[in-house]
Amino acid sequence: MSLLSSSLTGGLTTPISITFPSSLTSVRSSSSSSSSSSSLISSSSETVRALALLNTELHTKWVNQCRAKLIKTEALSIKSRVQHWRRVVNDKTNAINERLNIYIAPDAFPTFDWQVDPGKLSLYLAFVTRWCGLKMKQIKHVPGSYEEYERKARNWLNGRRAPNYAGTLFPDLIKSAQQYAELIARHIFGANNQYS
Repeated sequence: MSLLSSSLTGGLTTPISITFPSSLTSVRSSSSSSSSSSSLISSSSETVRALALLNTELHTKWVNQCRAKLIKTEALSIKSRVQHWRRVVNDKTNAINERLNIYIAPDAFPTFDWQVDPGKLSLYLAFVTRWCGLKMKQIKHVPGSYEEYERKARNWLNGRRAPNYAGTLFPDLIKSAQQYAELIARHIFGANNQYS
């Protein structure tokens, strides 16, 4: 029986115990040096694997803690992207109107001010809320602390963000801009014309 150090548990005060097979606690002596060295290598690799497979309870705690952080930061990231999108649409709308010599009084027509629907926000964040943690068996260097675990989780998030938003957030941003363009067109040209 061996206790993991506080560095492995990420500073948690609860000691985590891992039971190792008896073959790991002692290395059998052998007359053959090659047999002895291969036994030692095999024993050491088993020890590393046993240490790498973190206690299930600790891993669950890390996943829950990390998921909550990722959801919070990603929600802020989405809001920041939406604010940037509003700036882009308004700046480009003004630039196009200037080039076409179209003047719309600021009080005559509202600026583009699309907001994230709270119901849609949960859809955008679904890939994070459904995250079940890192696949430890597929990781070459298993994290030895929570900080390292969170770093790897953020790398995972960076890789999954674009493909997920490509099917949820980005189409909504484009659709909102198209709807705004249609409103402006109707305001300028009227409802019954070839441009509406």
